[in-house]
Amino acid sequence: MTVRNVLLERPSPDFNYGFTIRHVAVYPPQNGLDECDGDVIGDGFVSELRLAPIHSAVISRVEPLSYAAEAGLRCGDRIVSLNDAPLSELSYEQICEIIRTRVVGFIRLLRFIYKWSNQHNYHKVA
Repeated sequence: MTVRNVLLERPSPDFNYGFTIRHVAVYPPQNGLDECDGDVIGDGFVSELRLAPIHSAVISRVEPLSYAAEAGLRCGDRIVSLNDAPLSELSYEQICEIIRTRVVGFIRLLRFIYKWSNQHNYHKVA
């Protein structure tokens, strides 16, 4: 797994960056943290919390010869932050709005390295 910082630029918002994202939301256990770590429970107050989902975005398509391809974005890259704002704190709508309206953006990517196996499947290496 590698982390990359990418500067993504385009002439104006009228030009597409040339990539598509898929929204990913991870939801904590329904009854709070008690399924994860019994030591955190204490007097049981944690089970009353309603924890918000953690949002993320994965690049699902990069158009050849696009601004995104030129910057080095690849399918499967997970966007960790946009302009230093962690995606975990943004809704899908906010993520799309930032991408649509900015001419220049700093994107932090998380890239998993895969290798080809004899079974013709990809396996995560790091």
